[in-house]
Amino acid sequence: MTAGNASGICDGAAATAIACGDFVGGHKLAPIGRSLAWGTVGAESSCMGIGPAPAAVKALHKADLALEEMELMESTPRSHLSIALLKGNSARSADKPCPHGVIAIGHPLAASGTRITTYVFHALQIARKGFDLTAARIGGGQGTAVIVEEF
Repeated sequence: MTAGNASGICDGAAATAIACGDFVGGHKLAPIGRSLAWGTVGAESSCMGIGPAPAAVKALHKADLALEEMELMESTPRSHLSIALLKGNSARSADKPCPHGVIAIGHPLAASGTRITTYVFHALQIARKGFDLTAARIGGGQGTAVIVEEF
């Protein structure tokens, strides 16, 4: 992460069209994927970087999946570190790196979640792979994670 792609510095916007399965089927739409589960947690603010790990655990539990089943993982650098540590790995030995460097192009305030998740849906389509765990830390100790699936 550099000053150029920090959330408070980069500009951007993001938008998505989200619909339930009945609406998609009834209108013959072609979705690119679906959100399976998400988790949001609060952590002690003095430990600001750890929130994504328990959020990931929460999302994985809701989806009835294991971290090892994730084909891709995209996250902010600190989020990736906390998830790697969750697995008992060092940051360098995390076996599901951020293959597309999703944060490298920036994560603008108030648009980060949509921008990152939309990017991940497209990355899964290109890779033709199943599940992705995306996580981010939020100032003040919070963390959020989402598991998405490619169609």
